[in-house]
Amino acid sequence: MKAHLAEHPKLKWHGISTWPPQCGGAYGPKDKFPLPGQGNLEDVEIHEEDYIGPRRLGVTIDYRGRKYSGQLPADDPEAVTRLYEFLKKNRRRPLTEISNEVVDL
Repeated sequence: MKAHLAEHPKLKWHGISTWPPQCGGAYGPKDKFPLPGQGNLEDVEIHEEDYIGPRRLGVTIDYRGRKYSGQLPADDPEAVTRLYEFLKKNRRRPLTEISNEVVDL
């Protein structure tokens, strides 16, 4: 199924959209976390199902020179594999640009 990444119906986990990823990480008193959709995609990897959750993607976002991490689960495990292949080719791009791409998941 083809759709813009930001609106793709297969990027849902229990009915809640998982794109763009929400990211967090270690921080100091003046640090600002990126809002969903801010920053550049630095890296992506597949995390298999474990005690934390289902098969999902782990993403690293570069925002203002700092690295933040987040996770992207999806109800459809095949969508995770296809999204991984797509995101791997789009590393170092702004999430705002990636969100506008049409993907086949």
